[in-house]
Amino acid sequence: MFASLLGIFIAVLTAVFLLAMTPNSSPAGLAAAMSLLVACGTTTIGFLLGAVLCWRLKQGNYSGRFGWLIVVANVTIIALLFILGDRLDNRVEGSAIAQTIAMVFFGGLSAMLFIVGVREYARQSRALRTAVPVQAKIIATRVEGSVSADTDPSLQRNTSTTSWEPIVEFSYVHAGLEHVSRRLHANVIVRGYASAESAQEAIAEFRPGTTVIAYVSPAAPGEAFLRREAGLGPVVFLAFGIAIPGVVWAFAVLAL
Repeated sequence: MFASLLGIFIAVLTAVFLLAMTPNSSPAGLAAAMSLLVACGTTTIGFLLGAVLCWRLKQGNYSGRFGWLIVVANVTIIALLFILGDRLDNRVEGSAIAQTIAMVFFGGLSAMLFIVGVREYARQSRALRTAVPVQAKIIATRVEGSVSADTDPSLQRNTSTTSWEPIVEFSYVHAGLEHVSRRLHANVIVRGYASAESAQEAIAEFRPGTTVIAYVSPAAPGEAFLRREAGLGPVVFLAFGIAIPGVVWAFAVLAL
């Protein structure tokens, strides 16, 4: 909570500073200041929403991390103002076409993140509220890796990254019908791990052939899950879906 309050305080100072500099700015400087003001607003609102939702889900550590993201975002904006200084007023207007393309692309990405976050948060809340316990048998466990593309082949090193996903496959019977599921939490957003070892450790409690308790919502009988706790994936999608547009607009105005 301290981090969130500190972030809000710094965000207010940032907004006041940006508003104070606009009366004496050139049109280019005014556009830059307004874009940074929007970035200040969207990052603060998005990450504050993430902090509040994590607090409601009793995830205090992650709530604090979102609070520090507010601090970092607004300190970065203030640092940009001091670094760029008078250059904001004297900068050359960028390409309107490039700015529009960037906004359309990243705006679509943000909208997708936000919509998926809202949908999965609602589905998760409903599933956790209505789920009933059932006996389930662990069929198999494994860890699968996925490699991202090399983002810049011109560099002398490979910039691709590998993310590891823990998978637990289990069977259960609900309303007389047998089902198979692979869900750890009550949403479809899967958390990736930086190493195969940490991913394996996350599912070490589930051993093939053993019987465990799973949870199934009558509204989705084929989507049982093993942990009756809120996953943070929907919260992350929601927060960044709100935060990204302002940051992209500021980048488009200042850099393109």
